[in-house]
Amino acid sequence: MTTENGLLPPPPAWAGAPAEVFDALRGETLALKSRGILGLPAAVSPGQARVLAENLGRLPVLSAPDGLGTASREILEDICRPWAEARAFPYWTQYAAMLGLSGRRDVAKARAASRHCVIAQALAMSPWVWPSPAQGLLYAGLQHALHQAFESYDDTEPFMTKDVIDKVNITFKHRIIDVLNRLGVSGLGMSKIKFASASMQGTHDRLGADLALVVGHRIHGKDVFRIVLIQAKKQDGDGRYPIRTAKSLRQLDRILSSGMGWYAFYPHLRNNLHFLVTVRPAADVFTDVWDETAERVAADDFASGGSGDAAWDLPTFVSLEMASPSLSLGRLFPDAAAVAEALSVERDVPLAEGVVMADLTGTLDLMAFKASLEAAGYKVEATASLDPAPRGAPRTRRRREGPSPSPKDRRR
Repeated sequence: MTTENGLLPPPPAWAGAPAEVFDALRGETLALKSRGILGLPAAVSPGQARVLAENLGRLPVLSAPDGLGTASREILEDICRPWAEARAFPYWTQYAAMLGLSGRRDVAKARAASRHCVIAQALAMSPWVWPSPAQGLLYAGLQHALHQAFESYDDTEPFMTKDVIDKVNITFKHRIIDVLNRLGVSGLGMSKIKFASASMQGTHDRLGADLALVVGHRIHGKDVFRIVLIQAKKQDGDGRYPIRTAKSLRQLDRILSSGMGWYAFYPHLRNNLHFLVTVRPAADVFTDVWDETAERVAADDFASGGSGDAAWDLPTFVSLEMASPSLSLGRLFPDAAAVAEALSVERDVPLAEGVVMADLTGTLDLMAFKASLEAAGYKVEATASLDPAPRGAPRTRRRREGPSPSPKDRRR
């Protein structure tokens, strides 16, 4: 059962202020998507359609009362009624723009190419529909931060990645964790969650990865930290990604040899429209580049999946796949010191330009992690810890973790 705007209503423990935190993030995200930021074009390519269909299929595994896929289809049924009824749907304009549609003539297209995937994404920004609300919190924060970053699109991959990290810092620390700490999160199904980010100082390693993603979670009863290295590639104005240049091929060799390499594909803003930020394993990209027996993959199809599996939407990958029981994805490490060592071992500079870490186990020693990263050549830019306490209960004063926000960040 959904409300009139298509959202799944929160359970009692989330009702009120906690749900409003994520309703605000969702509203800002949908407003940007309705302007074409990480939304859909009017004409979806076959590769993009495959990405949408596969990622929609990944989201319904969440234990929503009627399934996110079912709920999103119900919303589209409302949108796709005859025009006389559809224009009465209160969120038609917003949802139509999200779907790359505009007016009456486009109503029939809404069902095509699994466009309701973007509506399922909006529904999934409610942590309470996830079996683990901590994963839902991670998903919602990443969706919001990515949309904020791509609003101010930059032409270079390093600056785009830096902006993504900056927006992740603001969303998680100031918009989610600080607010939920003031409200109290008892009864929401989450334990302590810890967050940190850092950037490399000094010489830029042109062959290093752009970003290291670290997710702490439990596998078979043991707390572990999974690292995935991200190499970003930005789409050019003609829709192509620079995969086969000499520099890119050296990057591919380096990130593949790490055993934890993935590619992130940043869409170009064309005609005021983006597509999703997608990720694929470096091994699949390597196959597409070098397998002489396979059909040559067009440069514009790398972001969709090429000859391999359909690409992942980045927030879905981090919150769902990186927190899965898989023992083969990326590399697993037992503690913070091992994570920092893995990012710097046998190198003059760290293996990745930036680091974003989300510990869903609550066991990470943030101060030790900060010290380990700094010893490896990073500057830690933000740390935060979601500390559960009953609503209304007095909170103990905790030592500040990480640098104070700037006046500009406080205003946000």
